[in-house]
Amino acid sequence: MKRFLGTPITLAALALLATAVAPLAHAGGFELKDFRVEGVGALGEGSSYSAVLSYLPRYSLLEKLDIKGNIGVSAYRGADSLTPVLSTGILASYRVIDMLAVELGGGAQTWTGAGSAAMINANVNWIPTSPILGRINKVIAGYSNVQFAAPVNEVRIGVELNLGTVISGAAAAAEQPAAQ
Repeated sequence: MKRFLGTPITLAALALLATAVAPLAHAGGFELKDFRVEGVGALGEGSSYSAVLSYLPRYSLLEKLDIKGNIGVSAYRGADSLTPVLSTGILASYRVIDMLAVELGGGAQTWTGAGSAAMINANVNWIPTSPILGRINKVIAGYSNVQFAAPVNEVRIGVELNLGTVISGAAAAAEQPAAQ
């Protein structure tokens, strides 16, 4: 079961399921400009840390329910080297109240030199009423369990940005006259 959850076939099946359910959705549609920057600590046989950059295309199924893809890259620091890691998966995000959402999902991680393993995720998102510093749409705290023979537990904290917000914020700043 562990190997099956992380296979590309499973991820493709989940993507097809999301596409099949899409006609039932409200008019929310696709959002293709979401990115996350997170600090993550990995605890397993040893401990390590990394920064993670993720791309999260999403589709709004219902007013409070989104399905997100998750493609992330990181490089964990080992005793004497960096280990590149690729994460892929699907997240279901449910907005509990206006300023709080929970995410659950699964996927796989591929560690250079260690292979691939299934992964499960759980995140809590704080959603400010307006973007922080004009760019940050969410603050995230999360946990992942990567199911290698010796499981790796990851804890993370980070922020989510919408590239549209970043671009429009930069454009607005460029249009402002210089202070005299």
